[in-house]
Amino acid sequence: MMKIRNSENKQQKKVNAPLSEKTVLFGVTLSASETWIRVSQNGKVEEVRSNNLKDKEIKPDSRDIIYRAFEYDKGQRFSGKLRGRALRDAMLHSLEFMPVYKRIDGICWYTDSERSSYSDYPVYSLGAALWSYSKKKKLRPADGILYTFCFPVENSVIWVFFGIGRQGSAAVQAARTSSSTDEPVFNHQAMVGIIGENYTKEVISIPDFVSYLVKDKPGKYPQRTEIGGISKTRLGKAVFSFGSVLVMLGATTFLWTGHQLSTVKEKGVTLSARYASLTSNQKDFYIHNLLGVIGKNSIHLGKDLQTADQLWKPGTTVSLYDGFPYSTAASGPALLRRPNSVSQHGSQGVLFTVSVPETHSAGFGQTYWVSHAILNSVIKQRLPKGVSLQSINPGSGGEDYVVIFSR
Repeated sequence: MMKIRNSENKQQKKVNAPLSEKTVLFGVTLSASETWIRVSQNGKVEEVRSNNLKDKEIKPDSRDIIYRAFEYDKGQRFSGKLRGRALRDAMLHSLEFMPVYKRIDGICWYTDSERSSYSDYPVYSLGAALWSYSKKKKLRPADGILYTFCFPVENSVIWVFFGIGRQGSAAVQAARTSSSTDEPVFNHQAMVGIIGENYTKEVISIPDFVSYLVKDKPGKYPQRTEIGGISKTRLGKAVFSFGSVLVMLGATTFLWTGHQLSTVKEKGVTLSARYASLTSNQKDFYIHNLLGVIGKNSIHLGKDLQTADQLWKPGTTVSLYDGFPYSTAASGPALLRRPNSVSQHGSQGVLFTVSVPETHSAGFGQTYWVSHAILNSVIKQRLPKGVSLQSINPGSGGEDYVVIFSR
């Protein structure tokens, strides 16, 4: 894995290249290694390799705008109920690093905060850029789009397949072929949960897409050197100037406000007394109505059991976890992960697990496998209101599946 330079430890003085000379540096995973491809606005393509055999880190220059889609660059739609720390915790569980994110149309495009810049240059999300590009082209990314990139490099061609849909983005698939070989076949099964069955396939026009990225620069990850997209240095100067104005204004109004100070103090004492009385009354209420408060906040299983019954399909087994932890460790990592990913330390809300056993084999002594019809009936069913598909995990037997829904 490539090492990421800390932008706060190594500050370099950079001279920005003119807009007409800007290039896009694409980062994709190819054959389990991080690969970089530089594309100019006229369509010229070159593969960028490191001269340092020790850490294999490339060195961008002032022309480059970095658009990346590595394994730690993710796009995912989380529950709309998640906010602030709860949302960051959900990303942290999926990413295993402290995240920074940019939200577009309800989808969070996020990465490790330590990797939001590369060699002191800001990094942009390739998935977020494709989403914005789709909207500009009057396409409907939420309906599922498979984008195909074709990068001719020396005597070979690098093919990149990138799927986006309502739930976010799928893992990038890339392959290198000879220049005389036809387009390779991508693994649709690995993307079906994102792009669906009736997806649209779009072949990217490299010069057009690069010109769009250079001009609009969509999908920039939040930077540690910025606050709300504004440089901390620039913001600090603005705050200092504003503070100076406030000091001058305060000096001119000091005498006018002095005589009101005693009145404000009196009101403060009165409000403090009222607050203390309100707190005491609230405490007394809870003490005398404890059983009623407990009953109001208790778990009602009637609705949960009804939902579990709706999710059940013939040949499957449904389990309900309402307020109790559920671990996927026994069944291995998820093949497909959805919003509200399961925590090893506890569930978020109500979880419904549908176990799909292996039921078919080619004969005596042969391996059993899951019925495709049963699995499809579970993952493609019309879900009850408020319920969403969370993840699909391999079962402990190796051939079965556990489909997890949440509310």
